[in-house]
Amino acid sequence: MPSRRALKSIFFVLALLCALLAPRPGGAHPHVWVTTMVSFVFQDGKLVALRQAWAFDDFFSASLIADFDKNKDGAFDAAEQGDIAAKAFAALRDSDYFTRIRQGFETLPIKDAENFSATLSKGLVFYGFTLPLGAPLDPAKGPITAGVYDESFFVDVELDGNDPVKFDGIPSGACKYAVREDPADAIYGGLVIPPSVTIECAKS
Repeated sequence: MPSRRALKSIFFVLALLCALLAPRPGGAHPHVWVTTMVSFVFQDGKLVALRQAWAFDDFFSASLIADFDKNKDGAFDAAEQGDIAAKAFAALRDSDYFTRIRQGFETLPIKDAENFSATLSKGLVFYGFTLPLGAPLDPAKGPITAGVYDESFFVDVELDGNDPVKFDGIPSGACKYAVREDPADAIYGGLVIPPSVTIECAKS
């Protein structure tokens, strides 16, 4: 069976063909690739937030640099980062920043992102941000699953292959994680199942 990225590439090509044959709407979506690392943030033994680090592909990075590095110094100063947050990053709120988190079968609310940063390194753009949960989650009540993916054709999000998950605020070894493909998260009519991270923690 073709890989997930191969299938998504097929969909991107089909979407592009449709776009070429149809009138172009305002604000057309880019073709974007993102690699993410997720930190599970704990306080008093409960999960309170997800912290994410995103790395964009070189083409979309070039677009962001052209649009927001106004002084062309190869870095985003505080004002430029504020511009990115307001004009690019804020739009992700409507899609929960491509993040879904659940315990059992219940999908849980996510608050507005905090501590946003945009940085440049070797021609690539990196986002960092924290997503506070609507309420703390007690891992003793069962495994917690987090997925980061776009349900549209336009953004491909993958977990970092070398360092996908970190834990913050708990002793080393207190929680373990597994990356799985859960059929409950299937998109594109069931053809693509994005990987999710499931964590389980030792009961105190």
